[in-house]
Amino acid sequence: MSSVTTPLNFNHSSIDVRNIDARRAYMKAFFLHLGLWDEEKVKTYREFSEEQGCDLVYNAGHSQVNHVFFEFLVDTIVWHNILRTGSALGQGHDWPWTPDALPDKTDVTTDGASECYREWRDRKMSAMQQIIATGQIINLKDLHWYGFIIPTETRVECLFGPASTQFPHHDIKSLTIAEVERHVVAILQGAFPSRTQFYTTDEILLRTNYRLIQG
Repeated sequence: MSSVTTPLNFNHSSIDVRNIDARRAYMKAFFLHLGLWDEEKVKTYREFSEEQGCDLVYNAGHSQVNHVFFEFLVDTIVWHNILRTGSALGQGHDWPWTPDALPDKTDVTTDGASECYREWRDRKMSAMQQIIATGQIINLKDLHWYGFIIPTETRVECLFGPASTQFPHHDIKSLTIAEVERHVVAILQGAFPSRTQFYTTDEILLRTNYRLIQG
């Protein structure tokens, strides 16, 4: 798509960044001007962006997030996706607002906590409870992804071929993927030195599955 000059009446500084409705009305008018607004596609972008926003907040270790801050984050992702799918990135249409005037993301007394994120966490917690109740076998990606909502008393069973060993989930010092991998490999190498000596770290991780056991 050819570059489009933004007209002067699109003055983002006139918008109160905390006003979600005003910000979204500006976004719609702006992208209509660029010929990039499609109501159905934007609805899909928003659903995707809410999921992405929840992932970002969750992976930062937050159990709650300020509503206004979260919707700002979602709109940022929506804006980027509209430009990306419209081949308009790098044409001077960058996200025009900064988060400086927003409440702190952890402040849930101002504007309240995000219902979208709460509902997302509830769905995630329900899925986690089902995994534990049914003894479902999961992979390393799932072990890491569910990390912050795995109950502290849960034990992780590492299934390395026909052998298995367990450790308390709360023994993992941090829930970054690198630390989860390091901890799992150390546990397996300590439990099965004669088996693991023939494998690289990556091979050990590829050959291992997990089961979560309620403590």
